[in-house]
Amino acid sequence: LRTVAGPESEHALAALNTLAVAIANQGDFDQALEILEQVVASNDRVYGEEHPRGIGIHQNIASMLHQKGEFARAKERFQRVIDLAERIG
Repeated sequence: LRTVAGPESEHALAALNTLAVAIANQGDFDQALEILEQVVASNDRVYGEEHPRGIGIHQNIASMLHQKGEFARAKERFQRVIDLAERIG
């Protein structure tokens, strides 16, 4: 998808998000979070931080941080999700 549609295309970013969730489901939260941080940065740059997909990516990051036991970082990210959702709500 990166080659065909472009590295920051909607489809490539959605596929990377799905890949990161699958990797997290296998227990590799560090690799999944690394992918998601890149995906959310690209999504925010191309589509804006209030894009619904970006909010979902932030939520995935928050959930993974929580699962890793990084509660303070998870709380910050969950708060960002709430703030973004309220802005577009």
